[in-house]
Amino acid sequence: MWTEKEVRQLERKDRIEAVLHHRKMRKIELKAQKKKHSNSMVWVWEFSKKLVLICSALYIFSFFYSCVVMWKFFDFTYLGTFIEQASDILKTCVFGYFVKAGVENVFKIASSKLNKTEQDAGAMVAPDGEEREE
Repeated sequence: MWTEKEVRQLERKDRIEAVLHHRKMRKIELKAQKKKHSNSMVWVWEFSKKLVLICSALYIFSFFYSCVVMWKFFDFTYLGTFIEQASDILKTCVFGYFVKAGVENVFKIASSKLNKTEQDAGAMVAPDGEEREE
């Protein structure tokens, strides 16, 4: 029938397959969680990009429109005030976008370090399924 050595080899193969299956399932779960998280944040990301683009386009349009109107009526008294006020609005919009992007990057870096640590911990499992000690 089966020798003791063959039984140990079969048991070892089963443990190896179980560990590999566990790793594969963990990777699939992590990808699903990451995809779910990224899908929920897409609308915020897209909205903020659109907001900055709209603010920039409105700033450029209003600047040229006001220049044309001021040139047509030969009245440049409000040019300085307009440039100052419109620039402040654009600065606030762009600054807010940079702050939001910076915060997102901090969380992305932290989550990538966490994922790397989990992957490293998974790599420290011996092929026979037992934990290694360092």
